[in-house]
Amino acid sequence: ISDTFTAEIEQELDDIALGKRSYAKTLKAFYGPFLKEVKSKDKIEKITNLGEAPKDMLCPKCGGEMIIKLGKNGKFMSCAKFPECDGLRGIDGAEIEGPRLTGEKCPDCGKGDLIEREGKFGRFIACANYPKCKYIKKDANLNPVNSSGVKCNICNEGDMIERKGRFGIFWSCSNYPKCKHAIKAKPTGALCPMCQSLMMEGTKTIPERCSKKECPNHNPHKLNKLK
Repeated sequence: ISDTFTAEIEQELDDIALGKRSYAKTLKAFYGPFLKEVKSKDKIEKITNLGEAPKDMLCPKCGGEMIIKLGKNGKFMSCAKFPECDGLRGIDGAEIEGPRLTGEKCPDCGKGDLIEREGKFGRFIACANYPKCKYIKKDANLNPVNSSGVKCNICNEGDMIERKGRFGIFWSCSNYPKCKHAIKAKPTGALCPMCQSLMMEGTKTIPERCSKKECPNHNPHKLNKLK
């Protein structure tokens, strides 16, 4: 955006505030050309091809070369022969399996087949009629749970288990969504002596700290300085 354009817009907004200009006419004069410019870009091809994959990363299906692409869930590797070959790998090199029929019918809609797919957070089984039917089957065998062996100190029923979210690994209660307790790092099993929240793993210099942000023991190195 040019400085001249920004200055002109600011001046027009000032004039509207002072009553020297009609906001409706100003908006119409801006939006018409702007909308036309946006629509003119509709036919521009989206940049999803990010270049060749490493030579040692070959297609798991045909053995051919692969290319790095950008999808809605991030980067991945696709066979260069797509759509003739649909071989896929994650950016870490692990093979991504395509959708697979389970042989079951959806218990919700009764019409769609249940399909095992690869999602952002691992494998899952869902109805083929998505988005009309949003049934998702809970199957612990698809993504084995990594439990810390530490009980949730909020509901005292579930265990704190490892989960993967959009910002990385975190630990939360296995009773979710009934209990939504979650912490950033693996719990150590101890309780904070100051607030009784779960203690969690820290860093090399701070091996253990309180999981509650508001607790002074969340940053024990600062406490030591005060002492």
